[in-house]
This record gives sequence, C-alpha cells and structure tokens, in this order.
Amino acid sequence: MKIKKYLVNSVDEALGKIKKDLGSDAYILSTKKVVSSGALNIGKKNMIEVTAASDDISSTKDNISKNLLNKKYGINKLDKLDNKIEQPILPFDKNDILNGSNNDKTLESMLFLKDEILPLKQEVEEIRLLLRKNSTELNNQTDFKGIYLEIFLDLMEAGVEKKISKKIVDTLVFQITGQAYNDRDIKKKVFEIIKALIGNPSPIKIVNGKRKVITLVGPTGVGKTTTIAKLASYYKLMESKRVALITNDNYRIGAEAHLSTYAKILNVPFYSVYDRKDLSFRLDELKSYDIVFVDTTGRSVEDTKGLEEIDRIIKEIPMEQREIMLILSATTKSEDLKNIYKKYSIFNPEKFIFSKLDETISLGNLFNLKMESDIPIAYFTTGQQVPEDIEIAYSRRFANKIFTRRRSL
Repeated sequence: MKIKKYLVNSVDEALGKIKKDLGSDAYILSTKKVVSSGALNIGKKNMIEVTAASDDISSTKDNISKNLLNKKYGINKLDKLDNKIEQPILPFDKNDILNGSNNDKTLESMLFLKDEILPLKQEVEEIRLLLRKNSTELNNQTDFKGIYLEIFLDLMEAGVEKKISKKIVDTLVFQITGQAYNDRDIKKKVFEIIKALIGNPSPIKIVNGKRKVITLVGPTGVGKTTTIAKLASYYKLMESKRVALITNDNYRIGAEAHLSTYAKILNVPFYSVYDRKDLSFRLDELKSYDIVFVDTTGRSVEDTKGLEEIDRIIKEIPMEQREIMLILSATTKSEDLKNIYKKYSIFNPEKFIFSKLDETISLGNLFNLKMESDIPIAYFTTGQQVPEDIEIAYSRRFANKIFTRRRSL
C-alpha cells in the first residue's frame, strides 16, 4: 500500500493531487481540519489534512468487497485457514539461533528459565481448571465432563449464555458420538458448529439499474455516521458507483456537519431532511444514483415517540429499494443489546452491523443476540479510520473473537 498526506486549502485541491499522485483507484483514509502557519510563520490559516492511499491490488466490480473491506483477512484464503498451524511462542528470538549469536550465556539462561517456568505454568493451569470444575459442579450447572466441560466453561467465560453454551456442547456430543475424535478434533468441530450458527455474511449487493437506499438505525454513539462514511467511500472510490448521502440526524450537535464534510471530500450530493415530504423530495432528485445512504438520529430505547417518528420518515422510502441495517456496539452488555434490538425492531431491520470490535476482546454478547434472531450480519467495524476500518462479517472472524482464550479452539 502507498500512503500520502496532503495539506490543502480545499477538498477539490486534495482530490486533484490524490488522483495525480496515486491514480484514480486511490481512496481516502482520513481527513481533519488543521491550523497552519502563514507565510514566514506570520498569522494562521485553516487548512485540511487529507491522508490517501492506493493498493497494489486491482479493484474488481464484484458487489461484495474483495479488496478494501477485507484486505486484512484475505477472503480468498479463508477456506484454507482451518488447516493453518499456529507457530509456538519461543522465550527467545529465533534470529539468535539462525544468525549464530555469540550470546550463548543469554540463550542458556533463557532456556533454563523456560524449563523452570513451564512446570509452574502447567501447575497454575491445573489449579485454574480444578477451580472451574469445582465451581461448576457445586452450582449444578452441567453434567459435562472432560473436554466437553472445558469447552462449556470456555463459552461461558466468553460471555455466551449458559443455555446457548449447553446447546452447543449438546450438539457437539450428538455429532461425534460413536466416532473416534481426539481433543484437538473435538475443539475444531465445535468451532465449525459455532461458525454454522453464525451463518454467512450479508453485505450490500448492488444490481445495475436498481437503486438501493441503505438506512442505518441504532442508538447514539454506536458509529452510524462514521460507518456510512466508510461504506460511501468504498462504493464511490472502489466500485465507481454513484453515491449520495442523506441525514435525518438533526438532534445531535454536529452530526449534519460531520456527514457533510465527508460528502465534500467524496464529491457526492448531501442533503439534510426533517420530515417525510423532505425525504421523498430528495429521493426523487436522486433517482439516477446507484446507492443512497440515510443516516438517522440515535434514540434512547425509552424514547418511543422518537423511534416512531424515525419509522414514519423511513417508510417514505420505496419498499423495493429500502434496506435497513441496525448497528450495535460490541461493547454493549448482552441484556442491553437484547433490549435495544427489541425496541428497534419497530424498523424491521434486515441486517446487523456490529461496531467497535477493536474495543473488546470477546463477542459472546453479540453471539447471544445473533442466536435469538434470524437477522444476518453485514459488516464489522474495527476503528475510526475512514474508509479502512470496516470489513465483511465473515463467521470465522466472529467465531475467533467469541473466545477470550484461543487455546480452546
């Protein structure tokens, strides 16, 4: 990847320089307003700092992103990852051995420490497992034993609800009864069960000649506006689609300006609407566009009137063009997620977007919600960078983060 920063006076100036330096396939990673010193350091001047990048990977016209949205994980190699063997962590730098380091005493000391530490680690692990088992048996939570108990406890520790954890292990026991499996195969099998329960992702699909109106709903602070900016950037810069942005978020201070700034950077139409008639009028103006993203006001689950108001506005979007996505934060507690989902079901969301995966170590809470709904997941967001920190919600990525300890799977 080639990355460059530009300090410019206007968005048009930035776009011209980016296209000249990085080509027409370049995309914008981030923008921010900065104050720069004037000539001879006299006075100050408001400017825009734009960070742009270009990939060596050539873009495709596939509806599902095979470049930007999943370049971190290699979509085409996902099926091979099951057989990937993780390299052991050594207590010394392997280059010391390969390069014939003269620091033999240091190496000997490290090896000695390794021999001393390993038995201690094993002992601590045995104590931890014993405490877990005793705790489980005293509370009469399950009749599982051995490797099945270990898997059950790992799921519970990851935040997966007891009833769901039990169903997964029951399914596992049923599937392998009467067959010869070692512990490693059993752990791999439960991983595949979890992947199957999560299901395939459902990103946006664009059909030529048919406009999509993608509406994001969700509570305040989950990242609706930034996520729209990421998706709009991708479809504009990588898929060469005609994109437009609309916001109904007139409630939060600065929300309109936030999305308006991205629209200027991308050089796409932007409108702020206040009611059903306003939205209908703007959508008529945008008939020739491939995809229109609609940002909505974040409302508390207790604000029934506010939610109903948003619903009335959204219903102005033609049914055959409408696609509603509910965005939820990975940092939200399991019970709160269920409550939000229940209240936001007024919109009949067709897909989930799970945000802020970079701010948590486990997705057991999201898995609990997914198990209680038939709604597929479209995307994960993993940071604040636009448009880079978004990816298609593949089940392997989700399953990997359900567990706080990778040792189990």
